[in-house]
Parts: sequence; structure tokens; C-alpha cells
Amino acid sequence: MSRLVAEMATLMIAEHDAKTRFRVRAQRGQGWEKGREQEGLALLDKATGTASPD
Repeated sequence: MSRLVAEMATLMIAEHDAKTRFRVRAQRGQGWEKGREQEGLALLDKATGTASPD
């Protein structure tokens, strides 16, 4: 059971880190994501399976 909890925590942290990195880059205006933060966050949600159903 503790292994399952540890794995879930690891995945949650990785997802949070990915979103944080994306937001920081979007605020700096680096790369293609300039002005497209919401679209990028929606893609991250879709990739991690946390997207709300359409």
C-alpha cells in the first residue's frame, strides 16, 4: 500500500512541476507559448488525464 501512495505522490509532483515550468516560461514569453498559456495548460491536462470531458 505504501508503494502505491509513493507512486501517486511522485506522479502528482511531476505533474505539478511540469505545469509550474510551463507557467514560468509563459510568463517570460519564451517560445511558442507566448499568449497561449491556457491552450498549453489544457494540453498538459489532456496528456496527464486530468482534462475535463468536453
